[in-house]
Amino acid sequence: MGRLMAGLTHSPEMHLTFYVESIRAQEGSRWEREGVTEADVIAWWDLGGLMHGAYVAFDNLFNGAQVIEAMQEAQGFDSMEELADYGKWVLAKKHPLFGPDDNDGADGRLPQELRARVENWVTRMRLESPDELAAGINAFSSFNALCRYKINCGEI
Repeated sequence: MGRLMAGLTHSPEMHLTFYVESIRAQEGSRWEREGVTEADVIAWWDLGGLMHGAYVAFDNLFNGAQVIEAMQEAQGFDSMEELADYGKWVLAKKHPLFGPDDNDGADGRLPQELRARVENWVTRMRLESPDELAAGINAFSSFNALCRYKINCGEI
């Protein structure tokens, strides 16, 4: 399911490889910089467009709800802009964010291709070592900065 097909008579794996190579031409330097593996690329692009859209839609709903919740709990802000910035900061501190490169350095969005690996690590840490995860979150400027550090250390 989800195999990328170009309508030729070759195997689905060949089409996926061709598609991944065409994307690599655009995203290759980011993938290398972010620690994206071949397995990450294939796992993400093998899902298909419907699943990609579902993930993005869910992210938008979840992230929006998290920002609104943080804004409702916050007090003492002079403007709506400050309050909204606070809500976004809380979101970035508590959850991994995925998407296109936003040039925000360590705090920027992670490539979608890392989603499965990062989410598996987060789930495992929340179940097995919640205190260690909380300490890691507190030690970094954002959840994504923590994820990038753990990827570079080989823990994710």
